[in-house]
Amino acid sequence: MFRLGIMTGVVMLLERVLGLGRWLAVTIALLVSSALFSAMHHIPPYGDPLQLGVFTFRVLAGCFFGLIYWLRGFAIAVYTHAIYDVYVLLLR
Repeated sequence: MFRLGIMTGVVMLLERVLGLGRWLAVTIALLVSSALFSAMHHIPPYGDPLQLGVFTFRVLAGCFFGLIYWLRGFAIAVYTHAIYDVYVLLLR
C-alpha cells in the first residue's frame, strides 16, 4: 500500500504542484515512502523495538521494493515482498 498510495501520491504532488522533474520526484517519494514503510514496522504494540540498524535495513528494503514497484509494477512488488516474508518465516 505504501507504493501504491504514498509513493504515487507524493510523485504526483511533487510533479504537478511543485513542478519537479520526474526522477527527482520519484527519488524523493521513494525515500519518503521507504522511511514511512520502515517506521510502520516499529509501531507498538506489535512492532519491533526501534533500533537504528533494523530501521535502516527496512528503509533500504523499502527502497528496493519501491524501485520494483516503480519499474515493474504493483503486483510484482507485492509478491516479491511476500516471497521475502516466507523466506524470513522459514529461517526464523
